Amino acid sequence: MKALILAAGSHEHRHSQGTAETWVLQPLGDYAIIDYVVQLAETIVEPEGIYIVTSALSDEIMVHLNSHFGHDRYQYVVQSEARGTGDAVLQARGGLADYDGPLLILYADTPLLRESSLRGLVTRHLLKGSTFTLLSANAEGNQPYGRIMRDATNRIVDIVEPTDETDL
Repeated sequence: MKALILAAGSHEHRHSQGTAETWVLQPLGDYAIIDYVVQLAETIVEPEGIYIVTSALSDEIMVHLNSHFGHDRYQYVVQSEARGTGDAVLQARGGLADYDGPLLILYADTPLLRESSLRGLVTRHLLKGSTFTLLSANAEGNQPYGRIMRDATNRIVDIVEPTDETDL
């Protein structure tokens, strides 16, 4: 199994958070937000199988991870323009061209995901022989996350980002 950690984050996202600092490098307790996600990924995937999508705006994330976890531990992919999550995933296809297996995609700004939840997701995916498996949650209030849209049979039909929610 390989993992892809989406850490590019757009300039607009950085601005909306009211900081000049890269969002996923902000501290949360004793570590930066992204550190928790990287450590979680390493419970499932060997470090050399972890790909981290970063922004072309800076190399702060790479510098941070190299200094905290070791140089050349992960594969880095640059998303040259902030075109959303789907585009961020597509940027890794060159590095994964010869790989034929499950790909775990994590968001670098979701540090509170439990290892047991992730292991359950991966186990269910493998046991079912699924093509695609998505972990979602119900959240109260107006959260800055994409919404999972389902049909009458509860199948996922779309993911709508907050900036695209004009028709909801």
